[in-house]
Parts: sequence; structure tokens; C-alpha cells
Amino acid sequence: MTKQDKIKEAYGSLWEYVSKHVDEDGWCRTFTFKNRFQTESTSEKWRPICLSDLEKNNGWIKIESEKDLPEENWNYWIMQSDNRISNMKDFFDNKKYFGVKATHYQPIKIPKPPIF
Repeated sequence: MTKQDKIKEAYGSLWEYVSKHVDEDGWCRTFTFKNRFQTESTSEKWRPICLSDLEKNNGWIKIESEKDLPEENWNYWIMQSDNRISNMKDFFDNKKYFGVKATHYQPIKIPKPPIF
């Protein structure tokens, strides 16, 4: 599913009425249908709450080609094509998985050490 597909899905049957007012991140500039959704909003625009964090894809990087792979090896969360999430170290060195199972990845951040 693409980002645009998710935006259309979020607006549902109202998509045909709001589509010309919705930007690439799902924000709508017409307030006509706002009360039909749980929303997040600013003074100028709103979007369904289910699209929160859409710009960052909840921290996941979509793998569409080899150029989307990380440049360095690290620990990653891997989203597989069957929607399972696994933790894998140096996953991207093993190219047999590329394009077969991995659809997204997310670096696992190492926490900073305590100050005291």
C-alpha cells in the first residue's frame, strides 16, 4: 500500500469531496467534513488522527529498491512481507532477504549512557 492509498483510505467515502483540498501528507484545508473524524489539527488544516506521524511513517523506512537500504550495518527492526516484525543484526549484508521478505526497516537506537 502506498502513502496516497493510506490517505484515501483514511478519508473513506468522503475522499471524492475532500481530495482537491488534501495535500501529500493528508492535511485537509477545508473544514466542511472535519466533524466526521477524530482529528488532529492546526489553525489552518486538519487530518484524520489515523494519519498522525504519516510524514515519518512511524519511523519505518520503506524498501522499494536497493538504494533504500542503510549505508551502515547496525541493529534493525525488520518488517517482513507477512507483517511480522523481527530484530536482526547486520540484516542487510545478507542480500538473499532483500526484496523477498523485508519491506521496511527501522534502526534500533542505542540509548545514551547515564550521566550519573
